[in-house]
Amino acid sequence: MPEAKRIPLDLKQMRERSGRTRSELADDLRLSVMLVGKLENGHGNPRLSTIFQLCSVLAKYLRRTPRVIFDELLSKELYDEFTEIRVQAVGKLEAAEDHPGSFKAKQKFLEHGVLSEVETSLRHLSYDKFQELYATSQFSQMELVRLTGLSERRLSQIFGVSAGRSGNMSLWVFLRLAAALSPIHGASIKETVFYLINRELDELTQLYEREQQSCN
Repeated sequence: MPEAKRIPLDLKQMRERSGRTRSELADDLRLSVMLVGKLENGHGNPRLSTIFQLCSVLAKYLRRTPRVIFDELLSKELYDEFTEIRVQAVGKLEAAEDHPGSFKAKQKFLEHGVLSEVETSLRHLSYDKFQELYATSQFSQMELVRLTGLSERRLSQIFGVSAGRSGNMSLWVFLRLAAALSPIHGASIKETVFYLINRELDELTQLYEREQQSCN
């Protein structure tokens, strides 16, 4: 599997806006100051569970919902790192005329009003839709291996029946998969990211709102 490159997050700017020191943020996250420093400098490869922790903590500092914090934390520069994977996936989909991701198939979806329903429901789908997207794509496992650079074993773990919601997936792996699967419903990488983790962000936001209400 190729090594994770730089993972640029807007963490430093957000921490500074909150008025917290790196040490204070590390204490709240129960992480080392060194690891927080790496994340701020784009040299870490955090797991999704760590990103969710960051969203919860920064939400309290900045008085914004975790969903908004997540959106601000993942920079445009970060999404741009994975654009080439999406371009390659689009090429593979367009090569298969009867494929759900092909232009011809999209025209059929539009005629029956299906595509618009998919697009408008992006906000309501959850992270556990990975398996469903993969099945819809009709990519073979080897095609996805070539697109993402991930091993067959890693993909089997993610798409296995018992995979569930894998908070231990690294952000780098997650974004590579999101980029490869994004053309299936004609969405951007960013839209697909929110598509996949909508439930987690909803849960974090509900918890944040309950805490805010109890403080008032």
